[in-house]
Amino acid sequence: MRRVVFFVIAACVALLNVGCEPYIVTDQELVSLQYTTTDGKALELNSKKFAPSVVLNKYDGIGEIFFAGTLKEIFQNAFVNQDRLTMVDLPLGLEGIGEEAFYGCTNLETVHIPGTVKRIGDFSFYGCDNLKTVYFYGSEPPTLSSNVFDYESNGALTICVPKQHQSKYINKWGSTYSKYIKTF
Repeated sequence: MRRVVFFVIAACVALLNVGCEPYIVTDQELVSLQYTTTDGKALELNSKKFAPSVVLNKYDGIGEIFFAGTLKEIFQNAFVNQDRLTMVDLPLGLEGIGEEAFYGCTNLETVHIPGTVKRIGDFSFYGCDNLKTVYFYGSEPPTLSSNVFDYESNGALTICVPKQHQSKYINKWGSTYSKYIKTF
């Protein structure tokens, strides 16, 4: 037992030294990822669904979220109606964003989606009335389900994609989003 505790402590110290967030081992020996938003709120990812649950105060005051660790999927309804959320920086390694994951986040302005994302579910960013910029960093565009973005009520939406892959995005997504695509 001492050996296990030593390795857990050593791993946490090593993670802190490289700027990553520590893994927390609970009494039931379940591992979950804990991280802090830029406005100081502590969040924890549930080890079963990887849906966020607030450790401190039920999402009050969350402004920006930077994920750390090896998150593979944001599940359905994970951040529904979080009206104080303004920016989300999704982690490299993320493969999917579930249906309505950020639905109704009315003050969400900027989203960064890594190239590892392969699919984005229905209504994932629908009802995000102030969504101005979504950055896609992949060489291959993800598969978009219907109504991912509420582009009709949001005339200011810009979808930024890598310049050298612009034609792939336009070809895959068709005319629905092509007029919103800009390059970087």
